[in-house]
Amino acid sequence: MSASLAPLFANLIEQNFLNQSRFALAYAQGKSSIKRWGPQKIKAGLMAHKVTPSLINEAINSISGEEQVAQLNQWFKKKEASLVNEPQGPKKEAKIIRFLLSKGFPLALVLEVVKA
Repeated sequence: MSASLAPLFANLIEQNFLNQSRFALAYAQGKSSIKRWGPQKIKAGLMAHKVTPSLINEAINSISGEEQVAQLNQWFKKKEASLVNEPQGPKKEAKIIRFLLSKGFPLALVLEVVKA
């Protein structure tokens, strides 16, 4: 960081404009509501931004469980509709499970939705 930017950043931090906690909460809420990511994918994104583990947990806990289940169901229906020509069976089920896991949802929750 150059010497001329140091006072600027110090001022932004002092005025609470640059705040890691606020960033973590905004990131988690945004990725959850806009991109419909699951908690594991959000956690990985926050870790990539070098957010502290305690703030990551706080951000993940700010997302309601009902919201996560609703998003998971939306992704499930969308993927199932895209595989309409795929014959029923373990291969189709595996594709859906892999897709939902890639969206960041926990395996237990994914299996619960897929097996229902």
